[in-house]
Amino acid sequence: MNRPATDFLKIESLMMNGVVFRTIMECLKIKLFDDFEEHFFSSGEYAKKRGFKEQPTTAMLELLTANGLLIKTAEGYTNSRLSSEHMITNAPHYQGSLLKINCHFNESISSNLLTTLKGANDSRENCDESWAMEESIKGSAAHARLGALQDTTEFIYSLPEFPQMRTMCDIGGCHGEFTMALLDKNPTLSGEITDFPEVCEVAAKHIPLHKYQDRITLIPRDLRSEQLSKKHYDLIIASHVLYAFMDKLDEILNMIHNALNSGGWFVTQHMDKNGSLPPDYANTLEFITRMSGYDTHFIDTAELIAKLEKAGFHCPPPASAGYNGIGAIVAGQK
Repeated sequence: MNRPATDFLKIESLMMNGVVFRTIMECLKIKLFDDFEEHFFSSGEYAKKRGFKEQPTTAMLELLTANGLLIKTAEGYTNSRLSSEHMITNAPHYQGSLLKINCHFNESISSNLLTTLKGANDSRENCDESWAMEESIKGSAAHARLGALQDTTEFIYSLPEFPQMRTMCDIGGCHGEFTMALLDKNPTLSGEITDFPEVCEVAAKHIPLHKYQDRITLIPRDLRSEQLSKKHYDLIIASHVLYAFMDKLDEILNMIHNALNSGGWFVTQHMDKNGSLPPDYANTLEFITRMSGYDTHFIDTAELIAKLEKAGFHCPPPASAGYNGIGAIVAGQK
């Protein structure tokens, strides 16, 4: 019998990775990583604590160790630094909500693949509606705190005009993290967050929890069909949202230019087409985005700068954003 000329392990590994991720999600549900934070358990001890059988518990802990989520010492298993930062519920950078909402998106795409290919469902409308979920807002905020929030706000703090800014607008700002960080640094700045009406309803519950309700106004607005007020803002930001307007980007940039006061700034942060994301991750993210009804998830930084300059902006050199520079910050002054 002839041997195959290709290695099937590549496809088989994709199947195995699915098992690993589903196991991680089940561990999040039971708050396993909370248990292992600054505690050590043998597999027998943890099985007894949880009322599990020891043999499958050992297998699970070994799988988590092999994938960098636990470490095994002479004292027993404990969280790796990766899990301590991102997988325990009270951690500042907890990503459980992000993983849950991404699972929701991904499972929807998989289960509706054929109907989407046939054009039998409005994937863009379904995706946009999902942004109004409480878990979506929590997940988006958590993802921003992985580095894009810090890098983008530091960039804005460094603008010479920032201390004199009085009005700002955060396009698609849902969770308000960017606006709140900027208001913290400029006590005379007031913010508007404009987003889908259904998103604003959920965000209206989130903003008061941080005591910013007197300085932040939520404006329900769909900028695909509505306009920003002209000559109204000193600063407009758009973080990880400009890709949603790729089909009418020139029109959106002209509207933003018209909405700024003279000398005002537009700052956007986005996934860079030529960024440092691993190719497998980038290709999968692009597939998810396009199956959700968007043109792309990535923006070519040079092309964006050219469009901003065409709209009348003066653009300084771009900056990197996010862990390992996976994104880009592009800015333009009117």
